[in-house]
Amino acid sequence: MPDFPTGPGKKILDQVRRTQQDQLASETIDSPHQQYLSFLLNEDWYGLSVYHLVEVLPPPKITRVPSVTDHILGVINL
Repeated sequence: MPDFPTGPGKKILDQVRRTQQDQLASETIDSPHQQYLSFLLNEDWYGLSVYHLVEVLPPPKITRVPSVTDHILGVINL
């Protein structure tokens, strides 16, 4: 796994960083800061505003499915 974002995820996080820097440059001290949840998916980094989050769950048990391709790990119950 890469230590730093690459591919499309890097572009997204770079855009988030630029937006945050622009906002910080124009904000007063009393203004709230935005927070993001960043995560790695298939070697790409992504960021999601915490305002869009409802909850963060621990990884569920994955149930294997017979006769599927190797890239499908299985199914989960949400």
